[in-house]
Amino acid sequence: MKLRFKTVLALFFTLIGLISVLLVSLVVNFFLDTAFQEYSKRKQEIRNQEIINLISSQYTSDGNWNKAVIQDIGVSVLEEGMLLKLTEMDGTVIWDAVAYNSGICTAMIEKMTDRMTKHYPAIEGGFTLKGYPINIGDTQIGILTIGYYGPFYYSETELFFVETLNQLLIWVALGTFVISIFCGVFISRLISKPLSSVTLSAKRLALGDYSIRSPVSSKTVEVQDLIHSVNNLAETLSAQDTLRKQLTADVAHELRTPLCTLQGYIEALSDGVWEPTKERFVSCHEEITRLTKLVEDLTSLARFESEHLVLNTSHFNLNELIRQVLHLCESKINEKHLTIIFDSQPQIIWADKDKIKQVIVNIFSNAIKFTPDYGSVTLSVSREKNMIIVVVADTGQGIPAEDLPFIFERFYRVDKSRTRSTGGTGIGLSIVKQIVNAHHGTVSVESTLGSGSRFSVRLPSSG
Repeated sequence: MKLRFKTVLALFFTLIGLISVLLVSLVVNFFLDTAFQEYSKRKQEIRNQEIINLISSQYTSDGNWNKAVIQDIGVSVLEEGMLLKLTEMDGTVIWDAVAYNSGICTAMIEKMTDRMTKHYPAIEGGFTLKGYPINIGDTQIGILTIGYYGPFYYSETELFFVETLNQLLIWVALGTFVISIFCGVFISRLISKPLSSVTLSAKRLALGDYSIRSPVSSKTVEVQDLIHSVNNLAETLSAQDTLRKQLTADVAHELRTPLCTLQGYIEALSDGVWEPTKERFVSCHEEITRLTKLVEDLTSLARFESEHLVLNTSHFNLNELIRQVLHLCESKINEKHLTIIFDSQPQIIWADKDKIKQVIVNIFSNAIKFTPDYGSVTLSVSREKNMIIVVVADTGQGIPAEDLPFIFERFYRVDKSRTRSTGGTGIGLSIVKQIVNAHHGTVSVESTLGSGSRFSVRLPSSG
């Protein structure tokens, strides 16, 4: 049987409360009862000693006993449940409570036994006789036998106190148990409510509703983090869904234009409307080249996104590799009259040289493309502990803030018009990210609209 999380939490807290209350009640009851029993035993011994002192003081200097006072003492302690018997060393009985009134003594013993047996049936107790020597100086003149219920005895007042204490513990236990139930229900609702909201959001996300957001907040850090994570997941999936739809439209657009052009050219040539001139064949070749480039980009992206991407790593001079890239792009640089700033000390890195070259080419080509004529592009290479940082900064048009989170997504382009002047399929930066991730590095971008962009690639210097 499956239970709701709220029910499980409530039952858990209730069970913990019940166990805690039972343990505390048992422990408190045991120690209080033990302590009270010890208190009763000490009290009895103290009282016995007081009686001994009183009886001893009734021996006169002429060697006789003050029997009237001894009788008064014996009668008074009868009310406390104690029987006295004073005997001289020769066996002469000075005073005996049983002989004085055996009926009262018998009834008292039965009453005491019945009371203690009723409240403590498991205890092995009974009426106890204990003899104490009566000394005058160093001379023993008699024996005082004190009869009392042992090992301990509670008077009515003491029994009332013990019973009241036990009842108080029971009420405290019941109150604590009820409170634990309410606390369990409250805490379970406090935790389960945001979790239920997150669960509902996750189910809606699974059904493709990426607009759902969990509005519930929680004071629990872990639960709040979970809510933020699910909401961020929803935002990411929503953005990915938008990009997926845009990807479909973009690929269709990229394929439709050259295919329609080729279709028109071939139909015109087949019907004899156009003469098969060199210029027309060149136009057809350009469209086929455009299709081939798109397929190659898609193939490259699929290869770089593969979990089994193989890196052919080696040691090489990163600065020298950048100079090669600058040489390859020299014609484009001269065409736009750009100023290239690159001055760095040699940096040796352990990486896949060809793939790192593609990273530099893709980023640097974008910088050239989006930097206006007579602008500048700055490249720098630096080392920070065990990381090598490559920075490409331009003075181009910059990237809008709303586009920055998606700049490395497949087929994403800031220029939504997809004109030939800005060109590209929007795959280059996606490939950059995949290559850098494969090298356990990071790539980031900072940009201010109208002031240019700054791409930073961080790569481990060694494998």
